[in-house]
This record gives sequence, C-alpha cells and structure tokens, in this order.
Amino acid sequence: MYLFKQITREIVRNKIFVFLLFLLSAFTSFMYFFVQFSIDGNMKMLKSLSVLSENQLLYQKALNSNVILSKNFLIVLIGLTSFVFAMFFYRFYKSNGKQIGCLRALGYKNRVLRSYFVSFTAILSLVGGLFGFVFGYFASDILINANKQSYNLAGLIKNIDLSSIIIGLLAPIVIFCIVTFFSYGFVGRMEVGNLLSGVNNKYGFSGILKFVNSFVKILPVKDKFPYRIAFRKPIAVLLIITAVMGFTVMFIMGYSLNRSSQKVFLSQTVGHRYMFDTHFTEFKIKDEEKDNSIYYLISDVVVKSQNGTEVEQQIIGIEQNDKILALQDRKGKLLNGIKKDKVYISPALNELYGFNIGDKIILTFSEKNYPVIIENIAINAKSKSIYISKEKLAEILNLPANVYNGILSIEEVLSDEGITTTYEQKIANLERDSVSNRNSAVINQIIGFIVGSILLYLALLINFQENKRDILILHLMGYKPKAIGTLLIDIYRPIIGMTFLLTLMPSIMIAQSVQKTLSIQTGDYMPFQISYLFIFVIFILLNMLYSLVKITFSREIKSIIKRENITHYTNTN
Repeated sequence: MYLFKQITREIVRNKIFVFLLFLLSAFTSFMYFFVQFSIDGNMKMLKSLSVLSENQLLYQKALNSNVILSKNFLIVLIGLTSFVFAMFFYRFYKSNGKQIGCLRALGYKNRVLRSYFVSFTAILSLVGGLFGFVFGYFASDILINANKQSYNLAGLIKNIDLSSIIIGLLAPIVIFCIVTFFSYGFVGRMEVGNLLSGVNNKYGFSGILKFVNSFVKILPVKDKFPYRIAFRKPIAVLLIITAVMGFTVMFIMGYSLNRSSQKVFLSQTVGHRYMFDTHFTEFKIKDEEKDNSIYYLISDVVVKSQNGTEVEQQIIGIEQNDKILALQDRKGKLLNGIKKDKVYISPALNELYGFNIGDKIILTFSEKNYPVIIENIAINAKSKSIYISKEKLAEILNLPANVYNGILSIEEVLSDEGITTTYEQKIANLERDSVSNRNSAVINQIIGFIVGSILLYLALLINFQENKRDILILHLMGYKPKAIGTLLIDIYRPIIGMTFLLTLMPSIMIAQSVQKTLSIQTGDYMPFQISYLFIFVIFILLNMLYSLVKITFSREIKSIIKRENITHYTNTN
C-alpha cells in the first residue's frame, strides 16, 4: 500500500506527460480501428458472394490495400509511442532515483517495483486503447460513406473481427509493457547506495555538460549561453529531432500520395487517344486493317531481371498507331515502333524493382523463357504492363501473325463476344483509385500533425519543468519575462530550424522508401513526388506549431513569476 501511494504520487506529479502518453495510446488505437472497422465486415461480405460485379472487385482490391495501410500505420504509431514511453521512464527514474533507492532500502525487490511500472503502463495503454476503439468505431462512418460514393455500392457494413481487436488493442499494450519492463533497467542495475547518493546521475550529468560545452563551442553564434541550457537536456533535444522528422516524413508522404494519384491519372490518359478498349476471351483473326484502331495481343507473363527479381505482369503486343496510342518516354517524346527483340516497360518496374533501360530480361510463358532487351521506359504505359511488338508476341505464343484478342479503337466495336471498357468507365476507375491515395494522404498528414505536436510539446515541457527554479532565479536577477522566455524557450526555434535542415534529406529518403514498400505490398504503383515549395510549407507549418506551443509556456512563465514562490520549487527538487 505504501509502495502504491509513494510511486503513484510521484507519477501523478507528471500529469501532463502522463496525459500525453494516454493521448498517444488512444491515437495509436484510433488510427487502426478507424480504418479496420470499415474493412472486416465488408471483406467477409464480398468473400461470401459467388460472383462479384466490377465495382465490387475494385472495392475488394481497395480493401486489401487498406488492410496493409492500417497495419503499417499501426506499426509506425506503436514505434513512436514506445519511444515516448521509454523517454518518460528514463526521465522519471533519473529524477526519482533517490525515492526508488529508499524503497529498495526498505526491502522492496526490483521485480515488485518493475511490476508496478509495467502494471501502470498496461492500465494507461488499455484505457487509451479502449478510447481509441470507441472513437474509431464512430469515425469509421467517414470511410464507409466515402467508399459508398466512390464505388457506387449499397449495403456496406461496419464490423470488426476478434483478430483485429487483438492486433489493434492487445498488441500495442504488450509492446508498451515490454518497453517499460526493459526501461526499468535504467535504475534496476544500479546499487542502492548509488541511487541514494545520486552519484551515477551526477556523473552522467557532468559528462553531458562536457559534451554540450564542446558542441556549443563549434556553433557559429555569438551568444551561446541559451544553447548550453538547451543542449544539456538531451531528452528534450532527442524528442525535438523525433518530432521534426516524424512531422516531416508524414507530411512528405501525404503530399506525395496526393500528387502521385494525379500523376498516375495523367499517365493513363495522356497519349491514350482511343475511346474504347475491347477485350476478347478467345483469339480472333484480323480480317482487315483499320486506321482508327489498334489490334493487340495480351497475355500474362513473369518478368525476371538479371539479379533474379521476378514480377508478374501483362505483356501487350501492339502495332504502332500514334493516332490511337502514343507511348512517350520520360521527356515526353514519342517512342517509335518496338523492335522485334525489345520491350518498353512501365515506370513502376523501373522505380520499384530496379529494371533499367538496356537490361536483358527474361519473359516466362508456361515455364518457357524468352530473353529480350529493355529499349525504353514508357511513362504512359498501362498499369502492370510491358509492351512488345505484336509480331514477336505472336511468335512467342506460337500463333499466326494476324491473331489478336483486343482492340483499341476510336469507334465502338460491335461484338457480342467482347468486353468493352469505354473512356468514361476508364476515367471513373482511375478516379476511384485516386480516392484511396487521397484518403491515405489525409491520414498521413493527420498523424504527422498530431504526433509532431505531442512530441514537440513534450520536448518543451521537459525543458520547462526542469527550469522552473532557473526561471525564478533569473527573475530575481532582474530578467524580464520576455528575456527569460528568450533564454529558455525561444532558443528551440533555431534548434527546430537546424534539425529540419539536417534531417530533411533523411526524412525524404525514409518517406520515399516507405512509399516504395507500400507500392510493392499493395500492388498499386504510387510514384514518389516532392517539391521545393511544399518543403518550404512544411517548414512554415513547423514554425506555426512551435509558436502555438510557445504561447502556452510563455503564459506559464508569467504565472510563475507572478506567484514568486521560489521556496516551493526549491523544496520539490
């Protein structure tokens, strides 16, 4: 009972930190269930149907992509929240080492103390997870209604599987508890005498001061005193780095996903001048040449690179007719007719799997291999397709040269045997695909803003709480509240700016790598996009976010000075 009261009282003194941990736990759960409630029930419903309509097939594909996205979001948020839990306990053990030493001197074992902190984490993350579960349930209506409109479907339901509950609710709790378990090692390995004397803490603090002093000396600034104050709080600086990188990565990914949907849309329309795409289930014999159409052969193929990478694609054998289909290279120049042993590939094969111009690749049809050379990259190639001359594909498939199973045409092909996709249907399908990317973009930006805000607030909170005594001392020395804010709070603005510049390239590389992984996992090509203007926008948003957080602490400085209760803050440390 004494143990419970003593440690609980110390933890509650960090009520803002604890509340933000609760928010992160709730947000981690919320973002997962927000997406998952719109998936599970509808996925079961689609699987129970014997035949799916075109819209239902597209919706099923979108749901499969959302499953991957929701799990990736969960992994990212669990990682960030685990990091904050570790930082919280590191700081707690550092500032309460003597109290823990006293408890151990009274006979409390490490396993008892560790069990308390693990139990605290379990209860906090469970309550947060339940809040996220409930709010995710209600918020999932947004995605369900958007899918109803995008795919023109009725009867979509909201449901959740037990396995999803275990993944979204129990998995984060277990991981947070594991982090807490190992975090206790900060004090668990220390002798009681060292904890009571604080020798290890002082030694570490002295080492930090030496490092900070050496680092600040190389900074090209005149007044280095505020930097010495800021950098002696390594946790605050580490949180700022994490906050800035997390914020930047998420916003870059959000921008890229939004822009990539537009790029994919353009790539499937520019140069595609036909109005009808008619596909036949059986091969047909071409009886006449038509100037307003292209006869093509299409087949499934496995493409293998020189390094062993294998990708399933469709191979399209076409005849050149720029009035119907004008393939273009990266510079927008028209590509000439395809030579017999050459192929044109899509940008997805190049960017996601490393296929390059000039590479020798293997086309596999029914376990038979055919070597060809990549002649160029067609930026407006059909999704998941490569192009070859119709004559060469007919030869590979052991078919007559005048055989076809598809027609691209300006005028509609009247046939009871073919399945025709009109230009309007094609545009509608592309717009549906872009909706999913735009939703993902919004989710990324929400995650970036909320997580970035919380981490940045925590960084300033740590600095602020550990400098309350300094604030009053500076006030007694004659410093005005504005000058005190400049020394203790304002210094983090240039630190955020430096962090943003130093971590910008790593953030871009991380965002690009994550988006590439998502493209491979979901099977949807999402080309990475970035612009200098948007990078500037991220920098402005970071500064706006900092300004909002700063207002809170600036008011608190004035409040502390107004109370002038230096005895209280001296005794509590």
